Amino acid sequence: MQEKLIALQGGQADGPYVTPENIANAAQKVTETLGFKKPGIFFQPPEQVAAVKTEPEPSAGANTLWATALAARAATVRALVSKW
Repeated sequence: MQEKLIALQGGQADGPYVTPENIANAAQKVTETLGFKKPGIFFQPPEQVAAVKTEPEPSAGANTLWATALAARAATVRALVSKW
């Protein structure tokens, strides 16, 4: 679902529907639901993802790389959720 919302945001993970924090929270929750007690061994904590947002804007190439990484993480979360 988050991937579809990201698509509605023009492919950007930081928008009105889904933020990087939302993606991080979902990844952590799915990991916990799968029985792992420490989701931090797989994903960055939402607080750290939020801290990355406050850093200065990187170049356009880095934005593309960031969006690709977030889309890959969203795909992983989606795959884990589909196994429920």
